Amino acid sequence: MNKLIYGYGSCGIESNLEIEGLMIKYQGQIKLQSLIPVKYGIIAKRDYIYIHANKYSVMLDELFNYEGSIKIIYAHIITKDLERHICKIIHHMDIISSIKTNYSDLTERTFRDMDYVYKYGNKVFNKTKIIRSIIGE
Repeated sequence: MNKLIYGYGSCGIESNLEIEGLMIKYQGQIKLQSLIPVKYGIIAKRDYIYIHANKYSVMLDELFNYEGSIKIIYAHIITKDLERHICKIIHHMDIISSIKTNYSDLTERTFRDMDYVYKYGNKVFNKTKIIRSIIGE
């Protein structure tokens, strides 16, 4: 199973596929520090992050660290055979410390209104920025 796991300021992937490309649809604005190998490129648009192999695909695990607010909607892996695979999205969050009410007062709406649990760090960004770190080949 392919899993995209994020929260607490980092995003990674668990997959046994050699990833040629990865498309992530998200909401929010973040400052993103790339952790992908130099054999890959990364592009962030308004609500998509594209990661693609420049030459050869390899196994990926850590993708990026971030500050700001991000909610990942979906992610697709593209293999070198141009097959598309959907990733299961797993968001690690500290729900207990985010709740500002008594247990008996919790409703479904309480959890729907908890968008702020997608925020990491104290900064707010107007748009997504990429900081490319150089990772050895």
